[in-house]
Amino acid sequence: MYNPFQLTSTLASNASANEDDTVAAKQAFGQLGYYQTPSYGLTPYPDQGLFDGIKKFQKDNDLTVDGVMQPDGETATALGGILSGLGENKTPKPAA
Repeated sequence: MYNPFQLTSTLASNASANEDDTVAAKQAFGQLGYYQTPSYGLTPYPDQGLFDGIKKFQKDNDLTVDGVMQPDGETATALGGILSGLGENKTPKPAA
């Protein structure tokens, strides 16, 4: 299955982040209701809102809740699966 969400490096609060990965993650989680863009706009820098959204997504989808996304890891794969389903007019599991 095609995964529309790909990371090039690990996205974690204790590691340097690829700016393109950060923006892609913020946009993807925002589309699903797990990230709210701050009033100052979308930046290429990780923020607490992003990591909170990752953890909430992980919890809601029965994944390991650690706030970390690895290339081809369970969180990135699950996110890609949900995003690919949107292209098939499927409704994502809403963020509560």
